[in-house]
Amino acid sequence: MAENGEIAVECFRNREPGYYQVILMDIRMSVMDGIEATKVIRGLDHPDAGTIPIVAMTANAFGEDKKEAFDAGMTGYLMSDSGLRNQQ
Repeated sequence: MAENGEIAVECFRNREPGYYQVILMDIRMSVMDGIEATKVIRGLDHPDAGTIPIVAMTANAFGEDKKEAFDAGMTGYLMSDSGLRNQQ
């Protein structure tokens, strides 16, 4: 588990192809947020960079946040329990 987006990018960059099968990306990380980290991963010269599933994990239930995540290259979007409660 990476403490921030910058570390997440480095972990992915330094592993051999196929090491990760999915990335669960917190949208609100320090140093580099999940949106920016996803953009960087998608732009890497790594065989899995364009195909690895990246799933946003967030408490935000707003439509614009979901759109931003998909626009950045994420392939899924999961809201935490607190995000679901706030939506009701």
